Amino acid sequence: MQLVNERAKQSVDGISAAITIAAWWRKFQNPTNSGLSDEASPIALIGGMLMNFFEKQVYLLVEDNESDVLLMKEAFFKAEIPNPLRIVTRGDEAIAYLMGVAPYIDRLTHPLPFVLLLDFKLPGKDGFGVLGWVRRQPTLRRLVTIILTSSNRGADADRAYDLGANYYLTKPGLFTDLVSSMKCLHVWLRLCHFPTLAEKGDPDLEHVLLTP
Repeated sequence: MQLVNERAKQSVDGISAAITIAAWWRKFQNPTNSGLSDEASPIALIGGMLMNFFEKQVYLLVEDNESDVLLMKEAFFKAEIPNPLRIVTRGDEAIAYLMGVAPYIDRLTHPLPFVLLLDFKLPGKDGFGVLGWVRRQPTLRRLVTIILTSSNRGADADRAYDLGANYYLTKPGLFTDLVSSMKCLHVWLRLCHFPTLAEKGDPDLEHVLLTP
């Protein structure tokens, strides 16, 4: 199984970014020869690179209702969320995606998500089962998991938080409210510091295995 070492990729990206920043900083210190505008200052450059890095991160939506999937896609578009939205429709498919097993082996095509949007009412293993599985995995237990469900029952929310959900959101009844919710969520997530995830193949975690 071919697995991408995300930590190595991030290190290479970090080195490239550092070289780019250093070059721009030298130009900034010598503005007479650089033609560098205020908008292209090192601070603006760093902010732009961080934004571009964030916008490449993947949301994974686990939702079996076709209408809700279409609404979520449209909500992402209306909210101007540029991040890729990957979709699976079953609990066991979500686990296969997160494990990186067939048909999700290629991490270039199916990268690990930075946020899991999880419904409860799923065929096969339900959302509670998926959430419990995620929190038992040494390499995935920090994955930011947001419950997105039609249930507003307090008992469901309590169970979700007991299993390790980061947040519990009830699906709005109006599409405009869904767009507003996703936009607010996305803006807020951009301000968050996300935990480190790793996969099998990471040299620091060779002894750790994902379990079904």
